[in-house]
Amino acid sequence: MKKLLFVLFFSFIIVAFPSIVRSVDNYIDSIYQVKTTQNVVYGQALGYNGKQETLLLDLYQPEDGGSEKRPLIIFIHGGSFVAGDKSVYTDNAVDLAKKGYVVASINYRLDTTHNTPYNAKSPDLDKPISSSRADTLMALRFLLSKPEYRINDKIVFVGGSSAGAITALYTAYSEEVDAKKIKAVYSIAGTVIDSDFDLIDKGDPPSILFSGTTDGIIPYEMAKGTVDKLKKVGVKAVLVTYKGEGHEIISKENFDIHQRLAKFLSPYAQGKTGKKGKVTPTVTSAVTDKPKVTVKPSITKGLSPTSIKQPTATPTFTPTPTTIPLTMEGLIENYLSNNAAFDLNKDGIVNGFDYFQLYKK
Repeated sequence: MKKLLFVLFFSFIIVAFPSIVRSVDNYIDSIYQVKTTQNVVYGQALGYNGKQETLLLDLYQPEDGGSEKRPLIIFIHGGSFVAGDKSVYTDNAVDLAKKGYVVASINYRLDTTHNTPYNAKSPDLDKPISSSRADTLMALRFLLSKPEYRINDKIVFVGGSSAGAITALYTAYSEEVDAKKIKAVYSIAGTVIDSDFDLIDKGDPPSILFSGTTDGIIPYEMAKGTVDKLKKVGVKAVLVTYKGEGHEIISKENFDIHQRLAKFLSPYAQGKTGKKGKVTPTVTSAVTDKPKVTVKPSITKGLSPTSIKQPTATPTFTPTPTTIPLTMEGLIENYLSNNAAFDLNKDGIVNGFDYFQLYKK
């Protein structure tokens, strides 16, 4: 009964006294209801197959009953640059919108013509990076052109996981005019490729990277090198290290990652600045040394798709009825899962390589 009365009282405060709510609007606490708008068309572009593609995003907005403009987060999904979908970020996007952010999870052009998934050593990796970066900037321009979305164009963040994290970093560090609007960037199991460290300069936005020391898909050494280069040129950079863990931090450490992310972004979202106008984040470099958990090994090639689901125990495959249609949508919903029905190449995990098995079928 007491809890019910508290909820009713706080709801009344939100509606009747929005200025009071702003005093606790620290972009860490979840205090808002969320409005979700799916499949918003943000542009069109020529696909890898030579045909025009319609580009979509899902939008998550905090319902605060006011007119105040809010920080924007653009999230870019993973998937080896050949697969993936914006829907994998739904839970995290809702959570961030509850904290006060406008969140857009975007789709971008995927290279379904590539005969293997891209990886950190692919000689033609610049092609998908250039394409997905262009789409991300297109989404940014679209979102800022919509006054009804109530976005503060001076507080824009970009982030992603795996291939999407690479895209986020390359977008934030580019010399494009629109990229200069990005105030901070986050990377989950991503990196700048070591041969491209020269693109990092002192004007780049503050960055936080999350990486596992045993990641066989995005080498930890590259992520560390990215942070080292950022610090060398004077950019605020944080590396959160998951000792003994690999690419599966995307799903396995999802909760911890987003707790740390919220703390990192909070001062930037609030516009708090110190001397020389620089924001001082509340998060510092961290190494998480957790008890080793036995999981199904992920493949060591390609940039595997991202997932927001967290396994609570060692994955064990459970037979699934063969009547489930093996569709692209089904694979998207089972990223990094233990659903044997979608593990088409039988490597113990559902990821980008299974897409190619589906194409063969």
